Amino acid sequence: MNWFGELIQKEITKNDSVLDLGCGIMQATTDVIEYRKTRNPFKNLRVIKCKSLLGCDMWRSYLDVAKKYFPVVQISMNELDRFVDESFDVVMCLDVLEHLELQEALNAIENMKRIARKKLIIYTPSNFKTNEEHVENVWNLGENRFQEHKSFLEPKLLKKLGFSISFPYPDKNTLGIFNKQDLEGTENGIQQMKLNNKNTTDRTYEYWKEAANGNLNKVMNKICDNYNKDDFNLNKDSIIFNLNIKFKKEDIVLDLACGIGRTCKWVAPKVARYIGIDFIPAMIDKARIFNKDYQNAEFFVNDGKTLSSWDIPIDIVYCELAFQHMLKPVQQSYVKEIYRVLKQNGRFYGQLPRLSYYKDETYSLSEEEAKELLKDFNVTWIQIHNKYPYPYYYFKAMKEIS
Repeated sequence: MNWFGELIQKEITKNDSVLDLGCGIMQATTDVIEYRKTRNPFKNLRVIKCKSLLGCDMWRSYLDVAKKYFPVVQISMNELDRFVDESFDVVMCLDVLEHLELQEALNAIENMKRIARKKLIIYTPSNFKTNEEHVENVWNLGENRFQEHKSFLEPKLLKKLGFSISFPYPDKNTLGIFNKQDLEGTENGIQQMKLNNKNTTDRTYEYWKEAANGNLNKVMNKICDNYNKDDFNLNKDSIIFNLNIKFKKEDIVLDLACGIGRTCKWVAPKVARYIGIDFIPAMIDKARIFNKDYQNAEFFVNDGKTLSSWDIPIDIVYCELAFQHMLKPVQQSYVKEIYRVLKQNGRFYGQLPRLSYYKDETYSLSEEEAKELLKDFNVTWIQIHNKYPYPYYYFKAMKEIS
């Protein structure tokens, strides 16, 4: 292998099944220098050590070279839905994403996260390059129009998508590693807690402490009360019913902090498009599995406080049982983002944690604070039961532009 292959080998074990998307001549897994000198890339062949390796590319000339020694499939990056969830331990996509339009690249990343059981590895330029010099005759295999660069994935964007980033020598391009066992968004939570000088209850402190340590099981238990497939099928105490949300067939709906997508089955059949967002990758993985029958449902991982990559106007946003897991600066960030993405007269439904119930000023709100948080909306406060004290302020908020 060359230096690049040795770099990638550090992320792959001998027991891993590997999917190489946009594999080309598999230059990361074979000795490229040998190929250039002899026109025989398989002389003294040295390859990635793994259990199995499947190469995929859309250009037949590449595959004609590699297929003599590797199993290969001709497929484009827009056809990744042909792969089932978690069908490979490791998915790698090296020097490929920059050849796609930006939205296509982002869609491919979400698909690759879905396909990988353990890890996603990407490699892409650290600044924009046209790559025109390689279109005419790449690897001495003739003209390849697909070699043109169409987009640039900024390192800070990849960090928001959950990748750890490095710039290895000698190329100093961007190497991104996404470990599915890791918990995204935790650093944000820790920093917000440090910035907030007020005392926290044991519940809030323990949540962020476990999140920071990457203890996904404990964090998910605290967030989800051990939700599993049985809980997924229940309709107990959902704001979908408590707030009598009315959906229309043409609506685009955003479920913020969707978790395992429990409410998708009640919403997706009634609307044009359902979008679930959560900052915990394991939640999104479960949501995709549980809701695989709904073709108009999509699930995405975000950074834990913004909707910065989302620009499609939304008709309805709802957020169920999530604001009590957010420190106040995160609540404020999300409300500002929700206002931004909603259409005029778009609606926002949710619950806010009551200070009188939770007794924790780091995330629960007084009546004045709840009103201040939603001050840009036309808000209707809704009481859904008579017992007191009760944990939440329930609301319907409409975005009105004068």
